[in-house]
Amino acid sequence: MGHYYRDVPHLFAYKHDDLLNYVKKAGYSDFSLDKVTRNSTGTILYLHNFYRSDKNTLILSVSARGNIKKILPPAKFVHLNDIGEFVAWTDDIKQGVHFRNGKFHSVIPIFGYFGVDPSGKFYFIGYSSGVKVLNNETVQTGPLKYFTEISSIDEPTKVLYSTNIRVENIFFKDNRIYLFARNVRNFKGLGDYEEHEIICQILKKADSMFVLEEEINIPRPKPSPSPFAVVDFDPWSDKVLLVDVKDMPFSFWTAWYLFDLKSKKMTKVGRAKDYGFFLQEDILKRYQ
Repeated sequence: MGHYYRDVPHLFAYKHDDLLNYVKKAGYSDFSLDKVTRNSTGTILYLHNFYRSDKNTLILSVSARGNIKKILPPAKFVHLNDIGEFVAWTDDIKQGVHFRNGKFHSVIPIFGYFGVDPSGKFYFIGYSSGVKVLNNETVQTGPLKYFTEISSIDEPTKVLYSTNIRVENIFFKDNRIYLFARNVRNFKGLGDYEEHEIICQILKKADSMFVLEEEINIPRPKPSPSPFAVVDFDPWSDKVLLVDVKDMPFSFWTAWYLFDLKSKKMTKVGRAKDYGFFLQEDILKRYQ
């Protein structure tokens, strides 16, 4: 089912249509795939279906050897931990987020953002300034600024770390938190920008808080207005899977790269697939 890259241990790629065929063979003929996530150990894939005709979100948990389980979540958008428990959920991020211990994070600004690490232990929440909505379009009105806070799922009201990057990915591994953010710069003037690098901040524990241990700038092969983003982070090494998106009519050149946070070496993997994950094995091989 999944394409395994022999030169990159644990990396599996999946096509969208292959995943849909998989769930149909498993007996879920009305399932539509909207999002795919994994747990932190690479042993479970979570297949999310948000936009159903019955308006009820459905999640299929697929574990090693193809064991599949249907999960009915408490809200439209949910985050799970390593054993399939819901740790955070919301129907509308602007109306706030619920946490498993009964805590609630109140209304998030219109340009706010939120995410949880694959283990379900830590989350980020933040907002942007320098943009606003005019005539149903988002426009830049000043310098882009970001403010992001990191907290634990168990104590969601306690801030463990704050940063001025717009975090898009968070991972927890070997007692460290890894934050990834796309970095943009204006190159012609207000509103004209290009994505030229990804910022990685590595946080270590210091008493009851986290502090910055290292910041790494991951350079893009060639700066462009199109996205340059993190796809996944290897649980077993320091390799980050990246996607370098090309706009039409050159979208077929969209490519995956590997960046090693230790050696700072960038390697081209090949053309990008729909989904890429670092897994212990091909989780979906049961229905090949």
